[in-house]
Amino acid sequence: MKFTAGSQPEGPADVDARITEVARALFTHLAEISDSFHKEVENSIPELVAEPALVELLGSTLQGNIELFLEYVKGTVALEEIVLPAASMVHARRVAQREISSVALLRAYRIAQRRVASHALQEISWTETDPAVAYAAAQRFHEMTFAYIDYLSEQVVAEYEAERERWVTNRNTVRTAMLASILAGDAPEIGVAEPALGYRLQHGHVGAVLWDSVSPESADSLQRLERALVAIAGTVSKHARPLFVPSDQSQAWGWIATGSHGTDIDDTAIESVLAGDRDFRTIRVAFGRAGTGIDGFRTTHLEAIRAFGVASADDAAGRKVTSFAQAGVRVASLLSDDIVGAKALVPDALGELAADGEYAERLRETLSVFFEESMGYSAVATRLHMHRNTVRYRIDKATEARGRPLDVDAVELQLALLLCRWLGRSVLRVDG
Repeated sequence: MKFTAGSQPEGPADVDARITEVARALFTHLAEISDSFHKEVENSIPELVAEPALVELLGSTLQGNIELFLEYVKGTVALEEIVLPAASMVHARRVAQREISSVALLRAYRIAQRRVASHALQEISWTETDPAVAYAAAQRFHEMTFAYIDYLSEQVVAEYEAERERWVTNRNTVRTAMLASILAGDAPEIGVAEPALGYRLQHGHVGAVLWDSVSPESADSLQRLERALVAIAGTVSKHARPLFVPSDQSQAWGWIATGSHGTDIDDTAIESVLAGDRDFRTIRVAFGRAGTGIDGFRTTHLEAIRAFGVASADDAAGRKVTSFAQAGVRVASLLSDDIVGAKALVPDALGELAADGEYAERLRETLSVFFEESMGYSAVATRLHMHRNTVRYRIDKATEARGRPLDVDAVELQLALLLCRWLGRSVLRVDG
C-alpha cells in the first residue's frame, strides 16, 4: 500500500489492533518506565522527590495514571468517563502545601508523557512492518497522550489551586494567632510555635519594621518590602529565609535569623543594600537589637517598633536605617512617647539653639560632641576635623544662643540635644 504524509491508512482496523497491542505491551514495561521517570524527575525537579512521602505519592500517581491511560488507549473507557486516581489528587494537595510550584507538578506529568510515548513508539517500530500502519498508530498514540495529559492537568491543577488557597488562608490564620500569642508574652511550646510561624525560634533574631517613606500606598509596596527584607537578611545571615509579616498595606514586620548567637545589624551594609536597588531607595527600616529564643524574638520586635517610632517622627531626616542599638535611640524612644513634653523641653533647654536651621544645627552638633568627649576641646577638634579654636568659637556661640552657661540644667540640655538629633523637626522651633 502506497502511503504519503497526510493520508489515512487503508486498514484502520490494523491501526486499532496495533494500538491495543502496544497498550498491552506497555503494561509489562511499567517498572522500566517508572524507573526512568524517577531518575529524570530527581535530576530536573528535585523538590518533588525531597521527601519520602512525596516520592511514594508520586510513584502511586504515576502508576495509576499509566494504567488508566492504557485502558483509555485500548478503548476500555472513554476519556470523559475517567475518574483520576485518588493518589493524583492527594499528591497535588501535598505539593501545594509544600509551596512547590504547579509548574513543577505539570513538568512531572509531561516527563511521564514523554517516557510512555517513547516506549510506545519503540514498541511500534519493533512490531509493525507496515510503515503506513506504524505512522498512523504513532500519530494516534501521540494524540491520545496529549488528550489524556490535558484532561489530567486540568483536574490536578484545579485541585492544586484550591488546596493552595485553603492552605495559605489556614496557615496565615494560624501564624497570625501564634504571632499575637508570642508578642503578648505567652510562651508556647517551641515544637508548636515554629511550624505555625514557619520560622525557627531557638536561634538568634533581629526584629525589623519596614515601610515606604514616599509611596506607602502603591500597589506593590508589600512585595517590595518583602524583597527588601530578603536582601537585607542576605547581608546579616545565610542561615534561613526571614519571617515577613505585613502589618498593614504599607508597613511590615520582619525577623532575620542570625544563627545560634545574636548579631546586631551593620547599618552601613544595610544602607548599601537599600541604596543599591531602585525599588528599595524609598524604603526605610528600623531594627531592634539581636536576641535569642522566644523571649529574644519578642524583645527585638518591641525594640524595632520603638526605633520605628523614633525614625517616623522625623521622616524629613531621610535616614534609611534606624537601630535601637544606636546611641541615644532608646532614650529618644522613651521621650518621644510624650511628644508634647519633648517639644516643651527642647526650647526650654536650648533657647535659640532650638531653631530649625543650618546654623543652629551646626552648633548643636558641636555641642553634642563636646559633651560626648567630656568637654575636651582637642578631642572634639580631632573628631570633627577642625581647628581647636574653631571648636572653642562654636561652643561660645552655642552658650550665647542658649542664654545661660552649659553647666546649668546640664542633664536637660543633653537630653534636648539628643531629642533634636533623633526627632528633628518634630521638636524644633520652625519659624515662619
